[in-house]
Amino acid sequence: MSQLLETNTNLAFYTDFKKCSANVNSIAIKLNTLNYLIGQTDIEQAIRDLWDNDPNVFSST
Repeated sequence: MSQLLETNTNLAFYTDFKKCSANVNSIAIKLNTLNYLIGQTDIEQAIRDLWDNDPNVFSST
C-alpha cells in the first residue's frame, strides 16, 4: 500500500457512462421483447410473429 499513489481520476475518466447507458437501454428493450418467447407453447410460431413484427429484434446492435 505504501507504493500506491493517490490520484484524482475516477471511473468517469475511464468510462463514458452516458454512452454505456444508451447502449444498455437499447439492448434492454430488445431483451424484454425476446422475453415474450418464454413459456410459449409454439415457439416456432412465436419467433415468426416476433420477426414479422420487427426483424431487428434479433440483432444485437
